[in-house]
Amino acid sequence: MKETTLFMNGSSQAVRIPKEMRLSGDKVLIEKIGSVTVIVEQSDPWASLTLAQALFSKDFMKDGRSINEIVERPELSAGLKR
Repeated sequence: MKETTLFMNGSSQAVRIPKEMRLSGDKVLIEKIGSVTVIVEQSDPWASLTLAQALFSKDFMKDGRSINEIVERPELSAGLKR
């Protein structure tokens, strides 16, 4: 992970993106998830997912996955209409 700088551009905050991480196009998608800000190229927002899939070994989840018993938790569904 690299460190970079934040600066003000008019009334907006901007991030200086290092040359080797330059994005293509003129628009991006941005999402704030907790303290993490994710920026992806608008032209191919699924590219990182496709790349991440290649990191899994061929035998990943070869036996499937176990499905836990569903436990009713009234405190989570109290506001839901059924």
